[in-house]
Amino acid sequence: MDEALIRDQLVDVLQTIQRESGYGEIPISCDTCPLDDLEKFDTKIAPVAITLLAKATGIPIPNRKNIFVSKDGRQRLTIDQIVHGVCKLAQEGM
Repeated sequence: MDEALIRDQLVDVLQTIQRESGYGEIPISCDTCPLDDLEKFDTKIAPVAITLLAKATGIPIPNRKNIFVSKDGRQRLTIDQIVHGVCKLAQEGM
């Protein structure tokens, strides 16, 4: 799957969540870390974003997979890192 397309869909999902949560729209770039940079975006909101992204892309993302943190859970990921991980999931699903 095309990384640019996944990036666009991820940014759209995150901006929609921010806007609908009443936090307004902020610029989201490749270096944005949603868990650090988006207001009130946390592990309670992340599953909603993951579900919306899976629906938008058609890429099955396992229920227990948190695409916003590293595999060991120690690092919060940027948009580019998240996109890379989702592309990898898409390739594994083929």
